[in-house]
Amino acid sequence: DNITSGNFFSKSSLNDIQSPITIVGDKVFVPSFSDKFIAYEINNGNKIWNLKLSSINPFVVSGGSIYLIDTLGRLLCVDKMNGKLLWAVQLKVSNDGEEISWYGPLLSSNKLILNNSDGQVISISPFTSEAICCALLTVRLARQISVKTSLNAAHL
Repeated sequence: DNITSGNFFSKSSLNDIQSPITIVGDKVFVPSFSDKFIAYEINNGNKIWNLKLSSINPFVVSGGSIYLIDTLGRLLCVDKMNGKLLWAVQLKVSNDGEEISWYGPLLSSNKLILNNSDGQVISISPFTSEAICCALLTVRLARQISVKTSLNAAHL
C-alpha cells in the first residue's frame, strides 16, 4: 500500500526510473537517470540513504554490496546498508572520439562481468576492484567470433 499511497516514487523525490528497481529483504533500491539512487524501507517508505548518481543499467546486490555502472562510465561498489562508496573504477568512455557505452555488471564465480560497445568484455574482482581478465570480441562476416584475451588492465 505504501507504493500507491505516494510514499515511494513521488514526483518531488524521484522520477525518470530507467533501470529495474530491486527489493532485497525489507529494502527497495531505486536508481534513476535524474541523479538519484535511493534506498527505502519497504515497510513504511522511509528513505534510508540517497546517492547523487545516475544509472540506466541493471545493478547487482550481493551480500552487503551493490555493484552498478553510472552514466559517467564508472563501475561503483556501494555499501548496501548506508550507501557509502566502497570503491570506484573509471571505465574507458571514448575511443578516438567515439563514445563507448558499458553494459552490466553481472556477478558470476566471484567476478563482475562487463561489456562495452567496442566489443570488449572485462572481469573485475568484486572485492578489490582489480581487473582479472579482458577479452576483445570481433564478429566476422561469416559470423565467426574471434576472442583475444589480455590480463593487461591498461586496456580498461
